[in-house]
Amino acid sequence: MLEQNFNISSNRPASLEVKKDVNVTLHYAKLADLEVDYVNEAKYWTPAGEWTTKPKDIDGYTLVNVKGAEHGKFTVFNYITTYVYAKKVNCSVVYIDDTTGQTLKNDSLAEAKINDQISYTTADKIKYLEDKGYKLVSNDFKDGKEIYKDGANKFEVHFVHGTRPVTPDNPGKPGEPINPDDPNGHKFPKESGKTDLTKTITRVVNYVDENGKSLVDHPASETITLSGQGVLDKVTGKWIMPITWNQGSFTEINTPEIPNYHVTGVTTDGKIYYSVDQKAGNVGKTTVTHEKGNTVVTVPFSKNSKPEQPTTPVNPTTPVVPEENVTPHPETPATPENAEVKNEKDPSPVNDENVKPKANKFVQTSTKVVVSTKAANELPQTGENSDDALANLGLALISSISLIGLAGVKKRKN
Repeated sequence: MLEQNFNISSNRPASLEVKKDVNVTLHYAKLADLEVDYVNEAKYWTPAGEWTTKPKDIDGYTLVNVKGAEHGKFTVFNYITTYVYAKKVNCSVVYIDDTTGQTLKNDSLAEAKINDQISYTTADKIKYLEDKGYKLVSNDFKDGKEIYKDGANKFEVHFVHGTRPVTPDNPGKPGEPINPDDPNGHKFPKESGKTDLTKTITRVVNYVDENGKSLVDHPASETITLSGQGVLDKVTGKWIMPITWNQGSFTEINTPEIPNYHVTGVTTDGKIYYSVDQKAGNVGKTTVTHEKGNTVVTVPFSKNSKPEQPTTPVNPTTPVVPEENVTPHPETPATPENAEVKNEKDPSPVNDENVKPKANKFVQTSTKVVVSTKAANELPQTGENSDDALANLGLALISSISLIGLAGVKKRKN
């Protein structure tokens, strides 16, 4: 409390004591000296005059209250005027991008005194940033519950960039907004569509003859479907993880054996990225990536040439009779002159007195042959007894049979 006393002489107005209290406190601390308009003794101030006082501007503080009159007329009464100050406090709410470390927004609030409620909300700002693709991580400002405190009133709201996985089951829509609530924001890139994230690769192996006709019921075919996936940054619209593709594998295909045919070569249609055995026609095993394409392998066959028929070898166990020892087999069997062939069913000889059989003649046929001679005891023109003639004929037949037997033996030996 600051006091100023004024002593008035007899030539002046009666004694008047002016007492003013100007207390500016914070925690009962004096902030400034009193400044007051008082009696101008040179001009013979009179009780009819007026007095006035005013607060001071003090850095870091704000006037919060005034106690007592700030101006009035001089009277015999004591005047006490008190200016009450409070320390100024600030408040700020900062929005931070943790992905990049940048400050997205810094809201500085008006200065206020301690214990005043902070009239501010973060909900609308968070919604705006989330619509842009940000994801809220933390917020230490509680809407409607914060007050100004002694010291720094700084609050932080943290975000990271939202992400959007892109897969065949969850593809993007090229040309449309990544963030539906931000229609003017970043769009899905063209390579993010469903058809862009799958690829089917086929390998076909055909087996054909010289005329292109298939030699098998079905060609050997393999199909592999590959898929790609990536991750987009919802804030920037760029790929965090570019599209990556899985891999597949074609198995080894061995050319089948086709009776009476042989492989003549291999032709291909499309970019070849696997081994092909030109001689055997086998197609090798290989890894398949999405850069590869469909291919067709054709394995042509030709008929085998007919092998020369081998000559049937002579069976050494079968004797061969030289030509000179082979008994002739004329198509028409020889019959002795004037001989008569009997019919076995009719054994009666031909009665011809003029038939004269010749000795040592015989008949060789495949059937039984009966040689017939004249039935008389005496042959004509010989005077020989029939018994003697028959004996001579028998000897001739025996001799012939013996020769045939010897020839057969010799043939078997050969």
